[in-house]
Amino acid sequence: MSPRKNFRSKNDDRTANTGQLLRNDIRKNVISKANFAKPTATPVGRAASEAGQCVRGYSASTFESLGDSRARGGPAARSIGHTLVYLPRVSIDLRSDTVTRPTRAMRDAMANADVGDDVYGEDPTVQALEAEVAALLGKEAALFVPSGTMGNQLAISLLTRPGDEVIVGEGAHVVFYESGAGPALSGVQFAIAGEGGLFDPADVAARAHPKDAYYCPRTSLVCVENTHNRAGGKVFPQERVLEVARAARELGLRLHLDGARLWNAEVRTGLSPAALAAPFDTVSVCFSKGLGAPAGSALVGPRDLLVEARRTRKRWGGGMRQVGILAAGALHGLRHHRARLQEDHANAAHFAKVLAE
Repeated sequence: MSPRKNFRSKNDDRTANTGQLLRNDIRKNVISKANFAKPTATPVGRAASEAGQCVRGYSASTFESLGDSRARGGPAARSIGHTLVYLPRVSIDLRSDTVTRPTRAMRDAMANADVGDDVYGEDPTVQALEAEVAALLGKEAALFVPSGTMGNQLAISLLTRPGDEVIVGEGAHVVFYESGAGPALSGVQFAIAGEGGLFDPADVAARAHPKDAYYCPRTSLVCVENTHNRAGGKVFPQERVLEVARAARELGLRLHLDGARLWNAEVRTGLSPAALAAPFDTVSVCFSKGLGAPAGSALVGPRDLLVEARRTRKRWGGGMRQVGILAAGALHGLRHHRARLQEDHANAAHFAKVLAE
């Protein structure tokens, strides 16, 4: 991008027109077609992150105070004489909420983590994280895993048999973004229900094969994704979730929730994570997206099922030793960044408004 130019205020108020200049700058530079065609490789808000602020993908703090010369992590204006000078800005990467970097406080928590050998079940930080996540989601137990893909695939493996069919919404992450892991690791196939990531009880009934149809794949599992990635972060309405769950139970089907961004659904709906997770046998949640941790997810569910999940995790190469270093980042994000997701939503809404103007 070209260097900043200085703008001269037309009156003696040194902060006059700052808001409009910021807006013009954003229109001309931040949301230009060129920037979207060639997204920067620099994750969101490096400067803000170095300052210890929580910066998470879509939570581009540049937009926290459009029209305010003190906008954090983005273009800042300062008056020198009668000249309004723009300080260097940071790049904003809107590709995904996965391009985040740990804050200084999170890095400190990771560096000072109490660790042990988690394959032996001796890492106290992992144990603390698993206990807190299980309690937060109202389930008996949790298992820390390297990625959301592993969390989802462990659930599919545990709740199905080879040859089974899994009902999912259109554009489901378990189908599109997990490298064909369902068929490769568990021998399952997928049946697409509904449109735009959402579906209803009638869709479940239409996609489920009769139990006595031995010549058809056995339908055994329904996966719900909330919020839905390919649908633009769409929230699956809880009333509809409950209806789908009721229909699935009547058909003898198990239920898994891909809750990689369940924390965002919590903010949007005002419902607790436990309420959102209640209809499901298993739930996977991520720490490396909106919460800003460098890696890690958790699978939660019944204790006996999670014992078997630990075995399968080891079989798939997911057993980790002094992984409390990563768990500490996840725990910090869970305790300190979850509440700030409301800022992400407000910033996204403000950004949409600016784009529409």
